[in-house]
Amino acid sequence: MNLGEIIITSLGGSAVLLMSIGFLVRSIINHFLSKDVEKFKTDLKLSSVEHEIRFSKLQEKRVEKIEEIYLSLRFTLGKVKDFINRTERDVDPSENSDERKDKKQYLAVDAIEKVYKIFGDNKIWLAGDVVDKIEKLMNVAYLPAIELADIRKYRKDESMQTEIMKTWKNACVKFEEEAPVILCSVEEEFRHILGVIDMNKKNC
Repeated sequence: MNLGEIIITSLGGSAVLLMSIGFLVRSIINHFLSKDVEKFKTDLKLSSVEHEIRFSKLQEKRVEKIEEIYLSLRFTLGKVKDFINRTERDVDPSENSDERKDKKQYLAVDAIEKVYKIFGDNKIWLAGDVVDKIEKLMNVAYLPAIELADIRKYRKDESMQTEIMKTWKNACVKFEEEAPVILCSVEEEFRHILGVIDMNKKNC
């Protein structure tokens, strides 16, 4: 075998060796890349599941907060209605009119203070338009009752009777005519958030 043949044979062997090494390196790289891709897919699925669980828990908590706000609003509306209502039922004969009204006033004002705190602590869970409607409801239904409670301090003063009756009438009008409409709108918003209503279909 002459020198040329030896060189050609050596180069051919080197080429085969290089091809084998290249194939082996590619195989190793592909193997690790495949493992990395599978690991990435697994991590992505786990991340997605964790996100869904976290979102589900947040939704559950949001529902709890909406329930707390709504029940507090309704309870307070009931106490305010008892206070501003001039027709008294289930009268205790051992109490005079002022004593009964004072008791109802205390319960109404106490409920109002509590609902303002509950709403203030939890309104972060509500969209801005829902917050605006609830604030409007409280301004219409609760503030006039607070004004009435404040002016009743002067009920013994004859010169204040006209002003007291005016304040009382204002509280009744707002509560009976304006509050129900706003409350209905708030309830519609809550139903929409909870997924139990089509916003294109009005329930009230």
